[in-house]
Amino acid sequence: MEKIIGSGLIFKNGSFLLVNAKVGAAKDFWNNPGGHKEEYETIEECAAREVKEETGFDVKISRLIGTYSRRAKKYVYECEIIGGDLDLPIDEIADAKWFTIDQIRQLANITFGAKQSALDFLNGCFNQEYHTAEIP
Repeated sequence: MEKIIGSGLIFKNGSFLLVNAKVGAAKDFWNNPGGHKEEYETIEECAAREVKEETGFDVKISRLIGTYSRRAKKYVYECEIIGGDLDLPIDEIADAKWFTIDQIRQLANITFGAKQSALDFLNGCFNQEYHTAEIP
């Protein structure tokens, strides 16, 4: 069974919030906050829960920006911060930073899904689907 990831794209004041994981497949990479879907929840619920766990922010889930597949299928949703404060789980997340799209373009250690979802969002492209194994 394919692993499902729920993830959030947070855009505020011209910048995107990305996290750098200490563990997992995205270890040492900048990525959208997100994680594995639990059996009992929808993908949207998963994205909101994972954003909260990895950043401390409560978010309202909006549109699906896209799905980005490789070893797992990652669903990235547009999110709006509605509460909370930045509070990183020290055992899981090394850092969180706000990046402009120009900074994102320059990052070498960023996941394909994080970079592409930011580009898709800014270009007004939603419901995109990518299979990264097919991309050189």
